[in-house]
Amino acid sequence: MAPAHEVRARDVFRVEIAPREDGSLDLNVFGGLDLLTGTTLEGALLGAIAVDGPDITLDLTEVTFMDSGGLLALLSLAEMSQETGDWLRIRCGSSPVHRVIESCGAEGRLPLVQP
Repeated sequence: MAPAHEVRARDVFRVEIAPREDGSLDLNVFGGLDLLTGTTLEGALLGAIAVDGPDITLDLTEVTFMDSGGLLALLSLAEMSQETGDWLRIRCGSSPVHRVIESCGAEGRLPLVQP
């Protein structure tokens, strides 16, 4: 068993930006999504749209943990998208993400797409 303080590579937060042929972007998120990493995610997403304002799919299928701070970041980004051209879609294939979204009743407030 790994010590409690050991950080597994799959749990380290990171965002990878992948351009698509149609000009849109996939932002692939890995690791835990909480209040601290949510602000990092917001910064990465805002940096991506500042370039030329492409449509973005936020892919959360590799997120291993999400709490209410992560949900708050998603809700903030969704609201910003709705106010500025509806450019965001969220793919949430991981159980931790689904659990938080469903338990908070936030499905209708997020632009969710199927994995």
